[in-house]
Amino acid sequence: MDTETMVRILSLIMILGLSIPSMTFGYLLVIRNKLELLPGVNESNFSNPKAYAKSVGYLLGLIGMFSGVVGVVWFAGFATISNIVVSFYILTIIAVPCLYIIHRNSSKPTNDS
Repeated sequence: MDTETMVRILSLIMILGLSIPSMTFGYLLVIRNKLELLPGVNESNFSNPKAYAKSVGYLLGLIGMFSGVVGVVWFAGFATISNIVVSFYILTIIAVPCLYIIHRNSSKPTNDS
């Protein structure tokens, strides 16, 4: 199996294994308000659980769209593996602080003394 075929297979796996599920879960969280899809989330711990679900859903949708675009670009042969690694590194740098801010802003303050 040559390198080009391997790259095409990996890009299809990325599209089918990361992009479509991420966008699906994002849709379910934003549109259907399926907060039970987020493991370990107790609605009593959040001031506005629906806003939390929507924020996480939008972020999942963004990750899904980004990975889909990267997969298509990779499949078409416009990017190399090092470009893809840098793209996911940038996505991680953006996504982790966003998740922290979403969680911090949506959590109820505790009354610990």
